[in-house]
Amino acid sequence: MIEKIENEYLSIEIKTFGAELTSVKSIKDKCEVLWQGDEKYWKGQSPILFPIVGKLPEDKYTHMGKIYEMMGHGFGSKSEFKVVYKSPDSIAFRLCSNEETRKSYPFEFELNIKYTLLENSLKTEFEVINKDNKDMFFSIGAHPAFKCPLLDNESMEDYYLEFEVNENVKRILLGERLLTGEKVDFFDNEKILNLNHALFYKGAIILENLKSEYIILKNRKNSKEIKCSIKEFPYVGIWSAINDAPFICIEPWHGINSTYGDEYDITKKEGIIKLEEDKKFKTQYTIEVI
Repeated sequence: MIEKIENEYLSIEIKTFGAELTSVKSIKDKCEVLWQGDEKYWKGQSPILFPIVGKLPEDKYTHMGKIYEMMGHGFGSKSEFKVVYKSPDSIAFRLCSNEETRKSYPFEFELNIKYTLLENSLKTEFEVINKDNKDMFFSIGAHPAFKCPLLDNESMEDYYLEFEVNENVKRILLGERLLTGEKVDFFDNEKILNLNHALFYKGAIILENLKSEYIILKNRKNSKEIKCSIKEFPYVGIWSAINDAPFICIEPWHGINSTYGDEYDITKKEGIIKLEEDKKFKTQYTIEVI
C-alpha cells in the first residue's frame, strides 16, 4: 500500500512494505528527485537498514551461543509496517518483533519510523525500543537514492557533492562483500567530490566521523540542490551501482559492514549499538529539496 503526505512545497509517497520512500516531488516544478527504481540497475529506492547495516561474515552471526542467519542490511526493508499515525504532512510506521523476525533476530523490539514535512524539507525520525528483558544489539541506517542526473540532457559528470566544511578523512575500503580492514586517503582539506561512474566501480565510498553536518548534491547546469543531513550519524555511505546507474545514494548509518576476519559475535561487531532493557534509541536526518 502507498501512503501520501504533502504540503505546499513537497509531495511524498511511502509504501507500507519496508516503510520505504518511493517519491519525493517538488510541488513547484513537479520534479521528482528520488530514484524510481529499475531492475536493470537497482530496484530499491530508499530502504531502511535494520537491524544491521551492511553484510555479515557468511551472512551469519552468533549470540548467546546460537548461530543466526541474516542477509545484508537486515529485514527492515523486507517487512510490512503498520501505519500508526497520519496527518496531511506527517506519517508514522511501526514494526514490532514477531515470529518471523525471531527466526533471525532473537530480540523483542519496536521500530518506529516517522516522516514529517517541514516546508521544503522531509524529516525522517527513527526510534528503536528494546522490549526485551536483556540487552539488545542493532544497527540502523538510511539508504535514500536520488536521481543523478535529475533532468534530461544532463549526465552524472555534471554533478558533485559538496560537504559542509573541508574534510580530512580516509575511505574505508570495501572488498567483494566485507570491509578489507584498510583505509586510504580520500579528502585532504577538501569539501568537493566530483561525481562520475568510475568512483563506484569498487563499491560504496564509506566515510566515518565527518565534521560536516550535511552533504549537498549540486550540479553545474542549474540551481537544483538536494541537501542531506548526516550530523547524527557516525558513518556515511556514498554509493551508486557499478553498471553506470543514473542515481546517487547518500546514506547516513549507525553501523557498518563487518570486516574480513571479524568475530561472528554480534555484541562485538564494529558500530553495533547496545540498547538496555526498556530503553529507547532515537536519531533523525533530513532531505531538503532546493
